[in-house]
Amino acid sequence: FSKLNLQAKDGRTFHVLEISDSEYKAKLYLWNPTCDFGQGDFIKFIAEVVSGQASFFSCQIKDIVKVDYEVLPEGCPTRKVQFRYTTDVEALSKDIREFTEAYVSDEAFKSLIYYISEVSFLKNIETAPAGKSAHHSLVGGLLKHISEMFDIYSNIASSEVCKDLRHEFVIIGVILHDYYKFREYDMVDGEFKMTKQGILLGHIYQGAQFLQKIFDVVTSKKPELTFSTLDKQKAIHTLLAHHGQMDWGSPVVPAIPEAIVLHYIDQISAKLNMFSTSNNMEFNKFLGTSPIK
Repeated sequence: FSKLNLQAKDGRTFHVLEISDSEYKAKLYLWNPTCDFGQGDFIKFIAEVVSGQASFFSCQIKDIVKVDYEVLPEGCPTRKVQFRYTTDVEALSKDIREFTEAYVSDEAFKSLIYYISEVSFLKNIETAPAGKSAHHSLVGGLLKHISEMFDIYSNIASSEVCKDLRHEFVIIGVILHDYYKFREYDMVDGEFKMTKQGILLGHIYQGAQFLQKIFDVVTSKKPELTFSTLDKQKAIHTLLAHHGQMDWGSPVVPAIPEAIVLHYIDQISAKLNMFSTSNNMEFNKFLGTSPIK
């Protein structure tokens, strides 16, 4: 504990517990504790996270007691509070490249995918969330979301229903559809906040504009490679349409199969994350229901 027996303006007492691993730190605010502590005490508690994200969590204590470290069994399991996602960027990059080699025949699009799947390119978004509060809203959430979407797609790409898809459009969409979340959100006092750039431009527009620039980068590096105007428009459309419908903030609705596939694998990853991070029987406004666990 870093602070004990503090009192809020409304009279409630709380402790501040700092936890860390080899990479990151977080603070837990434990409200209404019923047990006194001293320096060096070991404690066991059950608490419900009621708010917070990234490096700050407000918890309601359910049960808290002192424990004698000497009587704890070896290997006693502990429940880790998750405050960041970690993704093996090198493994993800390798998997995307191997998939591209197997499923994409167009050399220009291969070069583009190889460029955006470089480790250094993916590391640009290593600490970004995929959302402020809806899904994957932790440090590293965006890469986790991309990794999940790629895993889903790579498992269905060989099915008969996907045999006629232009896989390059989907893979570009998986990597870039939320890429500009790293400019849309910023960490302020332990919470993700919208930036001015995010409010004014949004990640969808910025991502589409960014893809147009990447087309120019690839052709400038390899002038022998060309993209047809229609193919460039389809790839950009896949990004623009990934929210699926206009009342969800999509500037256009999916007009090609690849765009609808991107939309649904995006939804699968996002919705399953919402279920996994929701409390039992607690209403989740983004799901519109109270998950049962």
